[in-house]
Amino acid sequence: MATHRPGRGDICVTASGLSVRVEVARPGAMIVTSLASGNRYAIPAAYPLKRVQRGAPAIGATPARASGPPLSAVIDSLLVRGELTMRGILRETRRKASAACRGKDLPANVRARVYWLRAKGYRIEKDSNGHLRAHPCQVA
Repeated sequence: MATHRPGRGDICVTASGLSVRVEVARPGAMIVTSLASGNRYAIPAAYPLKRVQRGAPAIGATPARASGPPLSAVIDSLLVRGELTMRGILRETRRKASAACRGKDLPANVRARVYWLRAKGYRIEKDSNGHLRAHPCQVA
C-alpha cells in the first residue's frame, strides 16, 4: 500500500480498509476520525495510510448508520423491561447507543417508539413511580 504524509482534512484508507479523516497531523502522531463510526483514534505518524482519489468512493465514506445497536432496539427493550422512568430511558439509551444518539432528539425518539408500539398492539402503562412499561395486548 502506497503511503503518504496526510494533511489535516485528508480522507484516507487504513491498511485494514477503514476510511478515516485526518484531524491533527503532527510529526510524531496523528489523530484520525473514522468515517464509519465517528470514533477518534491517535495513531503514529508512520502508520500506513492511502489517500483516497478525488471522485472515487471511499469505503464507509458516508456514515449510513452509526455502529452499535440501533436506537429503536435499545428503546424498545427498555420499554418492555419496564423498570425505568422517561429520564432513566433517556440516560440508558445514551449509555448503550451513544454513537447512534449523536444529533438526535432522544425524547422525541422515545415518544415515537411508544406511538409505534401502541400501533403494533402494545399497551403502554405508567405506574405510580413513573416507570413506563410496554405490554403486548392479548387479542381474543
